[in-house]
Amino acid sequence: MLERWFLSVAVVCLAACAPVDAPNPDADAEAVSGEATVLQADFVDGLILVEVVVEGTPGWWILDSGYDYSLIDSTVAANAGMQLSAMETIPQPGGSVSQQWTMSASLSLPSGSWTADSLAVLNFAGLAPFVGRPMAGLLGHDFFVDHVITIDYENGLLTVASPDSYQGPAGATEVSVWIEDGEPFALGVLWAANRSVPAKLKIDTGSISGLGLNGSFVAQNALIPSDWPRTSIGGVAVGGETENFVARLDSIRFGGRVIREPIVAWSADLERIGDAGTLGAPLLERFRVTFDYARMRLLVEPRPGSDDPEVGDSAGMLVVQPPAGDVMVAQILPGSPAEEAGLQPGDVIQRIGTLVAADLGLGQVRRHFKQPGTVDTLSVVRGSSELQAILEQRRLP
Repeated sequence: MLERWFLSVAVVCLAACAPVDAPNPDADAEAVSGEATVLQADFVDGLILVEVVVEGTPGWWILDSGYDYSLIDSTVAANAGMQLSAMETIPQPGGSVSQQWTMSASLSLPSGSWTADSLAVLNFAGLAPFVGRPMAGLLGHDFFVDHVITIDYENGLLTVASPDSYQGPAGATEVSVWIEDGEPFALGVLWAANRSVPAKLKIDTGSISGLGLNGSFVAQNALIPSDWPRTSIGGVAVGGETENFVARLDSIRFGGRVIREPIVAWSADLERIGDAGTLGAPLLERFRVTFDYARMRLLVEPRPGSDDPEVGDSAGMLVVQPPAGDVMVAQILPGSPAEEAGLQPGDVIQRIGTLVAADLGLGQVRRHFKQPGTVDTLSVVRGSSELQAILEQRRLP
């Protein structure tokens, strides 16, 4: 499910938002034998953005296997003249949100038209700075049910196929999945402090946390020893602010591979029970992944280095970018390289060395700050002042 283990979206008020160029839903799509379509998607920090047209209006939609139904932004729905149900209150991570429904919406994708039996209508425009552009909607579980979807993280490609004739690539590892309340689950095994713990994990392309565990699971299994290094961080999800912690496990086994030293984030909330948590983009992108719900399976093909230790944020800061705006520092972790460099929340990063940060785009900026050992001179604007900061990245946590 789309969520962020970081600071509240209140930081978006520090800069104005502006419209971005409308996507072209006909670009970069290639039909394959009339049965499947390969299309170029846009990946931001592991999140998959697809071009969708609703009632003639184009926009960016997130492909999110962890959300149990599809969503449309309330402003987009209003502009399309959709008839909406009465407002209702829905619990979400971080708090409750107001939500409506619209029935039988036709969406146009590069892979063809798709009719959703219904769409939830939700105002999630405040999440735009976390992906660097306005978000018009979210393609959830109902979209995955109607298609076979292959995600090629390495090349930024999606293949959307009909379930009827799909066979799958030879040599792929088959992972059994099952569906509960519109959410896909699979089994993994976690190792920490010479102990193995089986874990029921939701497979969530909309999570940028590789392992996002429920606090109840961590506590009940005593998964994280009390003396292990951990970092306390704030967060934001669809419903608002959350409280979380970050550490590393010894390893996780998934998809026939043992991935060393994965980063794990877990919530302070101890009330959620029934599963371990989510397996998200930083671990999924080590594979070429096919969602084949018609046969209740994932097909995973490892990329080179798929079992290497996870490299996460090495600067100790969250950066955001309002659509067509500047790259800004939203959160600084205590004791991190960013704090040592003198950076503060609200700082605008104009340049990284000689590179203009806003021109790089949010995804590339975040990738740049995942390089332990890299030293950069950052040109920063703080209020009316300009300053230089020397940032030396290192492995965190």
